[in-house]
Amino acid sequence: MIDADEGDDDGPYADPTPQLAPLVVVERFFAIEAARVTPRTVRTYAAVVARLDTFLDTVDATPWIGPHYAVLLQAERQFAPRGALLRLFGLEGLVFCLPGFLEPEWLSPVPSERRAQIALTGRLLDHLRRRGLIDFREIACAFYEARQAVQDARDAACAARVRIGWRRRCTAPGPPGRTRTRTRPAPARTRRLRRPPGTRRGERSRRHPASRGRAEHPPAG
Repeated sequence: MIDADEGDDDGPYADPTPQLAPLVVVERFFAIEAARVTPRTVRTYAAVVARLDTFLDTVDATPWIGPHYAVLLQAERQFAPRGALLRLFGLEGLVFCLPGFLEPEWLSPVPSERRAQIALTGRLLDHLRRRGLIDFREIACAFYEARQAVQDARDAACAARVRIGWRRRCTAPGPPGRTRTRTRPAPARTRRLRRPPGTRRGERSRRHPASRGRAEHPPAG
């Protein structure tokens, strides 16, 4: 699904015409995106395309298109499952179902593929609207719901990356050869001695230190 049609004189960057089938439009979009990136990213995009194909061919679309149209879709899939949703409902039906592609159970467990899945879904929506491939006046609400699903998935992915990064920072060991410095406990406060009677502030007692605390007069014999 990621390869562009061969023999096109206008090249892979030509604007798709309204006569193109919806499936061809989606294939050409991913071919354009793959032509702009490195071979490693191309493999990541291919994994996202394969996941999107599985989603469109197997997902229960009742939450997005209703039970009546879901029955028609299921009947069409019995004859030719690949591209059944696009054949019946066109690119507008794709826009209706794309929020489900970003639900947690359909997001890739691989971080790089998950980020590409979210990014490519948003670019696909913008591509369909910018090229006039969908009747925006009829499906404006569904389009904005899909865009909101992209934003929510992106925010959730960023929050997860922040939590993982913070957890790694908290549990990572320190640099080699560096020990943790221990804080020395503060010394206990010493009790201040009272001035002996008959002395002024700053004046030292003339009595011997051993005699401090004794009675002034010796006990009677």
